[in-house]
Amino acid sequence: MTKTIRTSQPFTLSVLISASVPTVLSIQIADSKRVYADRFYGSVNRPFQGKVWLDFHFPVVPKGFTVKAKSVDKKGKVKVEKTQVKPLVFKTPTVSSQAMDFYAFASEFALSAGQLEQGVYADDNETFVIRYMDEIRDSKGTVLSTYARINRDTGLIEAYRPGFRKMTYTNRVWALLHEYCHYEMSTTDEFACDMYATKLCLDMGHNATECLYSLTKIFEYNGDEVPTLRREQEDRIRVVKQFIETYKKLK
Repeated sequence: MTKTIRTSQPFTLSVLISASVPTVLSIQIADSKRVYADRFYGSVNRPFQGKVWLDFHFPVVPKGFTVKAKSVDKKGKVKVEKTQVKPLVFKTPTVSSQAMDFYAFASEFALSAGQLEQGVYADDNETFVIRYMDEIRDSKGTVLSTYARINRDTGLIEAYRPGFRKMTYTNRVWALLHEYCHYEMSTTDEFACDMYATKLCLDMGHNATECLYSLTKIFEYNGDEVPTLRREQEDRIRVVKQFIETYKKLK
């Protein structure tokens, strides 16, 4: 289904999807330049059958996009029945004005990251700088398995271009906000920066599901071959899930 939106305001898209047999749904919403949502509904242990309304948030307004839904195991018939457009609810962020300036820069970069070449990208005042790279190396020249990192002294971000190209718009924003937190708060605390990125994204209207997927996608790339690292990743996902549930209950 191709959808054209006639609004200049951020919105929520509600999508009614049906599945004729128990399955796992794969849903993607994208335009020609970027993916806005890429998620699953149901699981192997708890497959979905029937009809369900799912909400997708658009803090930025595309002119048009395509909604695709399919069965992961190619069973039965999956159909996008209808869509509805509703206002997007925001909350007032509690971060600094500089953090909001960075959010604006990160959002603009995230929208274009799928088409950008390797290079250095900055805001108009060159306050925020992203070095967009096909490889990220440490001081000894070793290639690092990371989507992004930041220099906590200078604020310079290095972002892994092949990884960012595969991420959704919100995934990219979340990853950049997580790195920015390390700089602004001068901290190495990964849990604190997970919360920072998640809360600001939610405040600005991003989907909770896409925020959580940001973390899981980054971990998929980083790998889980080290048991202690795997346990930390599981803990971080659990904490973000709990935070999102608490956030949803707040008025």
